[in-house]
Amino acid sequence: MSNQSNDFERQHLPVPGVTVPNSVRSSKGFYISYNPSPADYGTSTTALVLLDTVFLILKGDHRKQMPETLQECFDYFLDNFELTHEMGDVKAVVMGCETFPFIQQRALESLGAINIAALAKRYHEKE
Repeated sequence: MSNQSNDFERQHLPVPGVTVPNSVRSSKGFYISYNPSPADYGTSTTALVLLDTVFLILKGDHRKQMPETLQECFDYFLDNFELTHEMGDVKAVVMGCETFPFIQQRALESLGAINIAALAKRYHEKE
């Protein structure tokens, strides 16, 4: 199975020799990013990143469980919605965001209206 945690590669910044803590598994139009450090989010996190702009973040290490396709990854995210990190873009996708108005549109482009409606349902259930 190719979605094991060892399929993730460290990200490198344009500065020679600098490695950020995140490791990523890239796919067309999205990637999965794992950050083992609690420095930024208070815990390790795994993010489903859509079109380099929308971050759907789960608390913890979900690399081994993340499937291959975008739809399967999004379904996994919804199935584990209780683990969403408040610093992710769920609220901006569902409610819109004045500061970053493109987030909602990019999520819609990537996931489609049916998936956005499912995300909104989970978001409002959690409130």
